Amino acid sequence: DVFCSQEQSPLAMSQQMDMQQLERTHAVMRSGITPELMEELKGQQKKISKRENQLFITPVVNSVRQLHEYIVSLNMPIHKVFIDGLNLMQGDFSDSYNSLQKVCSELKSYAIEHNMIIVAVTQSNREGYKAAMNMGAQHIAGSFAIAMYADIMIALSTIEESGQPAVYIRPILNRHGNLDRKICMTP
Repeated sequence: DVFCSQEQSPLAMSQQMDMQQLERTHAVMRSGITPELMEELKGQQKKISKRENQLFITPVVNSVRQLHEYIVSLNMPIHKVFIDGLNLMQGDFSDSYNSLQKVCSELKSYAIEHNMIIVAVTQSNREGYKAAMNMGAQHIAGSFAIAMYADIMIALSTIEESGQPAVYIRPILNRHGNLDRKICMTP
């Protein structure tokens, strides 16, 4: 799998993922690595190196072509690509609807051509934040171009349930069937 963050460095992403695997927050690492934490990280490194399924974190890419070049350089089959900050793959045209539409179109074609899943994360706009449980495809930050090419869209909304903060997860677009499906997600 390939993870491409347009908003954070590969080092910051790998540190966050390491802390997540150790069931700790990233803030623990910011305050300094204790000898105990270093031993846990070394143990985590041994576990990761034994796995056949590796996760690769790309440097920032400004286009689908750059993403492709990185994937080809890995010289192994890649089945899933996760992109955080899709809007930032537009290079110098970050405010252009047509530019984002082109990026989404290229990503969709790329996914089909290489038989892979591409998961892109984007934020909602202010109205989407206010809509919470009623969030829809019209609440995508920046552009509706993303919804034009997505096969499945899932909204995550923060809510309060029984006095506790919770995350409400629901599909808002599914080109392949009924939206009334339950989604099973594992952390």
